[in-house]
Amino acid sequence: MLILHILFWTSFLCMIHSYVIYPAILWVLASCKRPTPPDIPDEWPMVYLVMSLFNEKEVIDDKIQNLLSLDYPLDRIQIYIGSDQSVDGTNAIIEHYAAQYDHIHSYIFHTRRGKPSVVNDLVEIIQANNQDKSSVLVISDASVMINSDAIKKMVCHFSDETIGLVDSNIMPSTKSKEGISRSEGIYISREVSMKYKEGLIWGRTMGPLGGCYSIRLTLFEPIPSNYLVDDFYIAMHIFKKGFKAVSEIEAVCFEAFPSSIKEEFRRKTRISAGNFTNLRVFYDLLWPPSSSLSFVFLSHKVLRWIGPFFILMMLLVS
Repeated sequence: MLILHILFWTSFLCMIHSYVIYPAILWVLASCKRPTPPDIPDEWPMVYLVMSLFNEKEVIDDKIQNLLSLDYPLDRIQIYIGSDQSVDGTNAIIEHYAAQYDHIHSYIFHTRRGKPSVVNDLVEIIQANNQDKSSVLVISDASVMINSDAIKKMVCHFSDETIGLVDSNIMPSTKSKEGISRSEGIYISREVSMKYKEGLIWGRTMGPLGGCYSIRLTLFEPIPSNYLVDDFYIAMHIFKKGFKAVSEIEAVCFEAFPSSIKEEFRRKTRISAGNFTNLRVFYDLLWPPSSSLSFVFLSHKVLRWIGPFFILMMLLVS
């Protein structure tokens, strides 16, 4: 009987810690911290923005126009776009822009391999032609529109040599309340707030949201093929190499949040499978338990990932 009580209350407290106690801890600690504005560099570093596309005809024209309007020195930014066997007309659009602009480069891959492989290939091409250790890599999705000053807002943080990754602040592009758009918007807003506080307190932003984030080019770690949550993989390797990650709340980007519960369920299922892969790959970062990294990793991620098992345990023993 005592064992059943222990199992029930342990499961209950783990759930409460992740969703209530931990956010409260973040709020208290962050309220005692005053953010230090990053230094504006004397010379802006080279930025290499990469995108992996698959049948993005509906948004890619708007995305490239968005990139062309960025407030960043034109001679300090290069755009690399890879098409992962797109068949909807995407290829023609990116080749058209690459022919018009010297800083846009298009690569058409004729075998479907997935985003990680495309990103790996693009970064390999960039690194082969670049030896500047101050260069910054920005990874973005076609559906995410970037505020004109967002790249500068992120890049400024790299004047601090301890920072290896800077995430942006992704907001909904519309105020739609259809389907699950509103609830997804609330969830994303809460995640952005938590990650900002983690970065402010410890420099431990627990993985970027993935739509648009930046890292030092020299710290990029090739992503295993068919890896399901590539942005988290990159972020955790930043930590393993001894660097910090922060979130820049003023680096605003916009994305249309999904309204279809079927579409979002499919996406969340893929992410959930990837989460357990990440747990298997990075379980060693849970040790030593006294470190800020292990505390954030356990509280924000691991306890959530195994949350369904806690609920099942509570039902069984009750």
